[in-house]
Amino acid sequence: YLNCATVSLADHIECSGQQCANTLIHCSPNDDCHVSCRDTDSCKHSIINCPLHGNCFIECLGEHSCQNTVIDASSSEGSLDLICGSMGDENDGDENCHSVIVYGSTNTNKLNTSDDDTRSFNVLCSDNHRSCMAAQFHCSVHSQCSIACNGFESCSYADVIGTSLDSMQVYCNDDRSCFHSQIHAVTASQLRIQGCMEHESCQYLSIFCPPHTDGVKHCSLLGSDNDIHEADDEEDVYLQELLIYALNGWNDIDIGDNNGTIVMSSGGRMHCGERYAETCVIGSDSWSCVDDSISHHLLCTANVSNDPRSTAMHTTNTPPWDLQTSNVVRNEYVHTEEDGDQRTGELMIVGGVMLALLTCILVGWAKYVKQCRDKAIAQHSRGRRRRKKHQNAASVDSSPHESMEIRIKFNGYKSKQKQKNVSRTHGDEVLQKAMNKLSIVIENEEKKALPVHRY
Repeated sequence: YLNCATVSLADHIECSGQQCANTLIHCSPNDDCHVSCRDTDSCKHSIINCPLHGNCFIECLGEHSCQNTVIDASSSEGSLDLICGSMGDENDGDENCHSVIVYGSTNTNKLNTSDDDTRSFNVLCSDNHRSCMAAQFHCSVHSQCSIACNGFESCSYADVIGTSLDSMQVYCNDDRSCFHSQIHAVTASQLRIQGCMEHESCQYLSIFCPPHTDGVKHCSLLGSDNDIHEADDEEDVYLQELLIYALNGWNDIDIGDNNGTIVMSSGGRMHCGERYAETCVIGSDSWSCVDDSISHHLLCTANVSNDPRSTAMHTTNTPPWDLQTSNVVRNEYVHTEEDGDQRTGELMIVGGVMLALLTCILVGWAKYVKQCRDKAIAQHSRGRRRRKKHQNAASVDSSPHESMEIRIKFNGYKSKQKQKNVSRTHGDEVLQKAMNKLSIVIENEEKKALPVHRY
């Protein structure tokens, strides 16, 4: 994790011990800058910002001294030189630039440092083991870009990414030095790969070539000077399962030089055509396509583009594909134990992040439920206290005299109601007697009025 500490602006920065680890290292903007990381983990997980108007020189000499370090020269007008090597002991600087990320300049302005006004981007991965393993190198625009992989697995699983109009050279000079690496040079003006003559030095190497211009090839796979020979036995493997990506196929790449030829010990693949949709198997005894179809001799021999910047796919300073897509190609043939360990680590990281997120959600929900419950209990308690308070107030306000008066009034009301009921019953009896007498009188009168019949 990057802390808030920074190393003050200077033109020469010495990082001893671990004082520069996990820090921001700023070079003086208007001067050449020299950053020296000499001890174990001395600049590990740091960010180094190169000067805007000066050259940048960085040396990572201690073990893991620049592991996972980011070197940013994207705004610089000057050159960049990175040395990943030891201080003498061949085992002292192992993995000193492991997983380093280097951003070259995207600034089209350049310092007038020489007559030819050439800007350079140079990386030396020395004889130590895995000195630049899994690194990313983004070359500067309009520059000479040189990556030298001189140690065991020094640039294995690395990505070298060219930019517009730069000239690229990559050297694979030791066992497995460029194993499973990728070189992206579609927009570069020139790509030269030299070496590939040591055991598995260029095994599973992926090469993305720039297209030719009017028949002039800009992509070359060359052997070491005065040291080109054929594989002597099965263990002496140089180029196995090489992957070549060339829009115009064999019209874009040169194999070998005047000193001899490079022998493919095991067939690789050529990808060609628009979006590299056409593919063929490279013969183990010749640099040509081998296919069962009747037209195999026509595969990857047609011209698609004569100018690396003539189509829309070459208008940017980055390759027209992403590294995630090309990584699928990288793992097309083998999956090593290292790959499995890396995937396991990634899965563990993702699982840990998801577990932490789930824990945060559950803790937040529990806090919310507790707050709601406490609020409901508090409201219920306040309601009970208010009701009890009103009852107490009512009982205190009523005096004994008032209670007696209420009882007297109530008893009087009951007596009046009783009297009313009695008087109502007596009236009904009198009325009934009068009605009975009246009915008797009426009956007698009716009898008198009846006629008398005599016989």
